[in-house]
Amino acid sequence: MRLACELDRMPGRLVAYSVEIGEYSFGRGMSSPVAEAADRIAERISADVAEHLEEPGIAPAPQATASV
Repeated sequence: MRLACELDRMPGRLVAYSVEIGEYSFGRGMSSPVAEAADRIAERISADVAEHLEEPGIAPAPQATASV
């Protein structure tokens, strides 16, 4: 974000999502509380994107097509 500010490339709106963890180590995977928080954030992101797409003047990105 700092680089985007320096280059005057910050979007008009920026939303950041995060999960605070108590401790971390390699190889253990996510704890249950972190996994649950990640699920809640994923749901929130999905809802926020859907709400954003309903705003006037916002068109969804075109769907990618596969060529065979």
